[in-house]
Amino acid sequence: MTSSDEKPALQISRIAHSFRAHCADGVSPPADPPFLFILGAFMFATPAFAQAPGAPAGGAPTDMLLQFAPLVVLFVLFYFLLIRPQQQRAKKHAEDIKAVKRGDNVVLTSGVLGKVTSVGDAEVTVEIAPKIEVKVVKSMISDIRTRGAPTAANDAKS
Repeated sequence: MTSSDEKPALQISRIAHSFRAHCADGVSPPADPPFLFILGAFMFATPAFAQAPGAPAGGAPTDMLLQFAPLVVLFVLFYFLLIRPQQQRAKKHAEDIKAVKRGDNVVLTSGVLGKVTSVGDAEVTVEIAPKIEVKVVKSMISDIRTRGAPTAANDAKS
């Protein structure tokens, strides 16, 4: 029987026996990297390490709190960095839209620039070019560029 016909487990057993024989004689083992790799892989992965008992199933309540602490920290971080600033911007935008008056220069969500000529409860009339007016819903105003002189909202144009 040649060494190529042997089963892998028997080959490893022979290699380990050869290693022990060299060490017992005081002769250093051959410095062949595959030899050391195979020997190290099977020598240090013993069943004793593979069958080590795990942590107990039940834990103290503090263990559970420590597991949820990173999630709570992430939620707080997201709230202060993302949610709260967005709510403040939306609140300011709603206040700005309520305060729109005649003479304000506005930007619509479509990107059209215009000047407010009249204001209603839910709609505004915007002059987008000389003598061309468009009636739009207030919620379509994305930005107020410049504030006009404070005048009554529904006064006739002068």
